[in-house]
Amino acid sequence: MGEKLSIDESMHQKDLFTFLSNKDGHGKKGTLIAAIRGTKASVVVEHLMKIPEDKRLAVKEVTMDYSDSMYSIVTQVFPNADIVIDCFHVMKNQLDGLDAIRMRFKRKAIAEQSKEK
Repeated sequence: MGEKLSIDESMHQKDLFTFLSNKDGHGKKGTLIAAIRGTKASVVVEHLMKIPEDKRLAVKEVTMDYSDSMYSIVTQVFPNADIVIDCFHVMKNQLDGLDAIRMRFKRKAIAEQSKEK
């Protein structure tokens, strides 16, 4: 199964699925560990708990987004794993914050220009 996993949700043919994959598989055969319909933590946990305990406890790292549901799943199923937030979501969060600051300064500058006229 691997020590470094990734968990995420994705839409497939109008159904939402939770995918668990082995990061060391690099998309090749054996990379996909589980594809579970839905994202409800209790349902996903129920399926993933079928993985033998020794394999689940051997997982050292799980990469995920900021989802509370995914956090709940990972902490229950892989209690020894460190949680790593994926780079895309970290950067998106930072850029959204930067954009909000930029827009606040832009609105302030426009308001000041209007007062001067």
